[in-house]
Amino acid sequence: MMKRIDLIEELKEPGYKVALVTSYSTDLLFFEKMILRHFIEQNCTYLGLFVDQKCLFESITKPNISELGKSYIIKGMETNHAFHPKVYLLLGEHKAKVLIGSGNLTPAGFITNHEVFNRFTIDTVGREYEYLAEIQAAFQLFQSFNKEHNNKMWQELFSKTKEFSYLMQDTARESSLLTNQEQSMQEQLNQFIPNGIKEIECFVPYFDQSLSLIKEWNERYQPEQIKIYLQNKHTNFPRHLLLESNISLYQADFLEESHKRYHGKVFRFIGESTEVIIYGSGNCSRQAFLLNSQFDGNSEAIVVEVGEKGEFDHIFEKCITLTPLPIPLPEDFRTIEEDVQGEIEKEPFRIYFIDGILRDQQLFITLKTDLLLKSILLEDSIEGVLAETNGNVFTYVFNTKTEPLSPVLSLIGYTKERSISFMGWYHDTVSLQNTFHNMKKSVHFQLPNDPYLEDYHNIVALLDDLQNRLILTERDIDETEQTNTRMKSIHAQAELSQVEEYVSSNPDDYYTLEETDVAYGSIGNVDVIGNLIRILLKGFYEESAETIKSTSEKFDSNLEKLQTVDIPKDLREKLQKRMKNFMTKYNKGINSERYLENIEPDIMIKNMTIYLGFLNLLEQKLGEHFLTKNELVLECFEVVKALEHYSQNNILDMSREDMQMLLIHTLGTIAAEGYILEKTEDNYHILRNEKKKLGQLLKNIHKQIHPIGKNIHNYSIQISLLLQRKFGIDMDKEAYEQSFHKMFPLLSFEQLVSKIRSMDITVKKIPLVDEPDLCLEREVKLTPEFHHKQLNILAEMLAVEEWEETSAFKIRWFNVNPEMPVQRFVLYYNQKKRVLKRKYVYKQRDREPYIEQKNNVYKHQLISAAERGDTSIICEGFRTK
Repeated sequence: MMKRIDLIEELKEPGYKVALVTSYSTDLLFFEKMILRHFIEQNCTYLGLFVDQKCLFESITKPNISELGKSYIIKGMETNHAFHPKVYLLLGEHKAKVLIGSGNLTPAGFITNHEVFNRFTIDTVGREYEYLAEIQAAFQLFQSFNKEHNNKMWQELFSKTKEFSYLMQDTARESSLLTNQEQSMQEQLNQFIPNGIKEIECFVPYFDQSLSLIKEWNERYQPEQIKIYLQNKHTNFPRHLLLESNISLYQADFLEESHKRYHGKVFRFIGESTEVIIYGSGNCSRQAFLLNSQFDGNSEAIVVEVGEKGEFDHIFEKCITLTPLPIPLPEDFRTIEEDVQGEIEKEPFRIYFIDGILRDQQLFITLKTDLLLKSILLEDSIEGVLAETNGNVFTYVFNTKTEPLSPVLSLIGYTKERSISFMGWYHDTVSLQNTFHNMKKSVHFQLPNDPYLEDYHNIVALLDDLQNRLILTERDIDETEQTNTRMKSIHAQAELSQVEEYVSSNPDDYYTLEETDVAYGSIGNVDVIGNLIRILLKGFYEESAETIKSTSEKFDSNLEKLQTVDIPKDLREKLQKRMKNFMTKYNKGINSERYLENIEPDIMIKNMTIYLGFLNLLEQKLGEHFLTKNELVLECFEVVKALEHYSQNNILDMSREDMQMLLIHTLGTIAAEGYILEKTEDNYHILRNEKKKLGQLLKNIHKQIHPIGKNIHNYSIQISLLLQRKFGIDMDKEAYEQSFHKMFPLLSFEQLVSKIRSMDITVKKIPLVDEPDLCLEREVKLTPEFHHKQLNILAEMLAVEEWEETSAFKIRWFNVNPEMPVQRFVLYYNQKKRVLKRKYVYKQRDREPYIEQKNNVYKHQLISAAERGDTSIICEGFRTK
């Protein structure tokens, strides 16, 4: 029976040593940032990925892939069509698990889509062997993918599986996992599907355009009815194909999270007393079910379960509602012009990259090609030497002693006539051995040395640096000048207090909880973070003040417990100088490209949270003589820009409490910066450009971190409180939301419709979300007021988020004045071609429409002109077409 499954949580489970994964499309950055760390922290270190070759090459071009070939092995699968299974197999000494379904190794497959998966497990300690056949079948599938591979790292990975005796154990039960390596799925289904099928249900997103599989099943099983469930806007069902009379179409709408795209693949065959459910990777296509992978079929993996009639009703009834659809499909039911994966034969690679191995400072590249290559260059400078030839497979050796290599390789092959660029990767044998043998306990271990990383790569280093740089009292100054030494480190304090528990000298250990019930930032009974904070802030406490809590999330809520301390002028100046130096270095650090490329999200977020909280405490305790409100805004703004920059190539987990707090702080800081700009007397154009930058920053946060456009009301109360408490800006919830929407450069489609309805215009026809075409009624006089209104409307249309990539926009004005000769005036803009047109349609039938055109009109020019109220852009410079 299938239940709701959280794939990331399933893969985080401890107790496994080997993980093998197949996927069609893949996002290696997502894998490294969201999944890999959990594998390694749980000592699951033998990691192998099998990915469709074409999709793999699309994935490795993404920036910031750092662990490929160092913490996991990967193999591109070469097929005539699609390598399409989605199987996640975890193997341990006493247990095993396989997840089989429809989701690719991407954020969509794990988070944003509706996918269908099932989990099969065994536990040798508890003697639970019910699904041993599925575990063994999945392992045999991976063995078949690897059978021709001579990479020693793959050999070592599969040798590790020999320790798991259950993989060779006899089992009388047949596996419900089917693959089409040798036989087609249809040939294997015959043993499961009974005679007398009454009804077939099909719920998949993709079909081949001739409905080959539906026709095959209709003829073979002759059911009374075939029901096909389709999700509006997310299916490629051939809408104009004639269907048999027993085939019915239904629109499927999800009861929960209806906005998500359905990507699952489920079929059900209902007989007199039994039924069969099929799910996995196979779409409704000839390549998935009627062919095997050796003869023009996709490579697929599906699960077949047989049960009593009605046993699988929950899949179709408890999660969706079904509405009958007419045939042919109505116009408001949208299909996508996308062929089913694998239906279009792939264009062959002229040079097919097989593998790369780094060993003893030599890089061995194996490739396959029918071209006669004169030479191969690596990274435009290192020439390879042909070491081995086997038919059309060639191995080249490159000397890399003087050249550091990125995980993704750029190569050029030269023939007599031309050069061909292609991509590759390599497996670093030393790093992989360290991973396999659990010598690399954290992916943070190999962060490269960077002058700014020393203070920032974890919280302890940050706070330790603060501790050693800040002098908070006159007594501290005297002690430092007399002894010329710094304050004792947390490790020294632990030793002096004769704490029996082990205190590690490795900062990474402070990120790993050794006991599940110990608070974050603690080692044994030593509260590392809390202790450091108390040392840092000891000059700000009265003797009776309550100790501040150790977690950074509580900084702001504990401010009222601290009493302001009157700092003498000379001490204040020394403190300011030291703190300014530190802030300068911190800002350089968080804006260092190497820092942002190598820091982990968990460390980045916690560093920023601690730093912002500490800044707030300093400002609260030392007052504006140390850090003015404007300086505090600017300092926080540096952190905001770094966070936005970091989010361009990193996935941030918005479910974290500290990330939610950081988002609120980010939005509040941008609002404070906008507020300060409003109060300045700088040049108008400079201010407008600065506000545009803030708007772009909000847009990037909306796109890269969290969709705030429609959801800002969820945060406005907290942001209003933050503005008042931290920055001294009195802005209530409503005022903040008005400020946000004034600055935010995007509109939702619903907001556009609402704005148009609020104008003094009659809307003849409300546009559809996928048709940027407005039909408006009013007296059409080409006056400045009219031009100003239509320029503003066009600018609003260009700001609609759903229309960002749309090429053409149209505003049609229908004249309601019967005395006017113009029946209709049309303003048309093609942002792709940057063409603006005006069309005059007259009431007299014998008078032809008149069209004027203006070229080289950019989107940003139109929006800027609307902001300035300059209508000349839509009034001047037109020529008769």
